[in-house]
Amino acid sequence: MMADLPSASVSIVRVFNKVGLDFCGPFLIKLIPGRAKKVYKCYICIFVCFVVRAIHLEIVSNLSIEAVLVKGEDNSKLLNWNLAKIVEVHPGTDDITRVVTLKTGKGVYKRPVTKIVKLPFNCN
Repeated sequence: MMADLPSASVSIVRVFNKVGLDFCGPFLIKLIPGRAKKVYKCYICIFVCFVVRAIHLEIVSNLSIEAVLVKGEDNSKLLNWNLAKIVEVHPGTDDITRVVTLKTGKGVYKRPVTKIVKLPFNCN
């Protein structure tokens, strides 16, 4: 007879609640085919879900901490959040930053600080 499964294996949790994060690259890409020889260096950020067998890939331009922020929308799943880079910080009259300008793959947005989530990094 087999033993019971551990409670961590049978508890109900949201997808991508527990994730692993890794990078691969660099990759050299050409955005415009043809004679234009402009080549860009990019990396791939890999999110591995520990809840179910799932992965999510995002293209990032560099490996700095600022380039790995997640821009969250209201009531959206973690899988649908976009990676963004902080381009500009807008401090208020009291020198407290409440709004930042983010650059994503789809454009530049101004978002309140409460709507962005810094991905956990261990730089050791």
